[in-house]
Amino acid sequence: MQEKDMILTLKDWIKSFWELQEDDIRFFLEDFKELMRDPKALLDELKFRMKRRRAFYNIFKHLSWRDLPVKELDWVQQKMDELLARESLITETVNKILNIMSEVFFDDELEEIKKAKKILEEDRIIYH
Repeated sequence: MQEKDMILTLKDWIKSFWELQEDDIRFFLEDFKELMRDPKALLDELKFRMKRRRAFYNIFKHLSWRDLPVKELDWVQQKMDELLARESLITETVNKILNIMSEVFFDDELEEIKKAKKILEEDRIIYH
């Protein structure tokens, strides 16, 4: 049997992005301390996570709110508010880590840190 392509709905995106955020939260709670011993690996991990976010942000920009059933509108608005609050905390945490790293490390790492910060600044979720 052949698999059919599915159209990603706003509701699907919300559920997927929620899981992405859960993964980031687990990272900060469980793996972050271990990676602090290797600043290059930590920086690479943060850049990887920010690039995943960029992909999600880009997908979000193309999703339609018009196809959303009226009965799901309240759920979607509530989840979007929760996602944005969590996203703000995650982004703030990453920015603080990058700021600390830029204070502690030398110039060669500083350029990499600036690149990671640029990833954060380039894309934001657009919410109406």
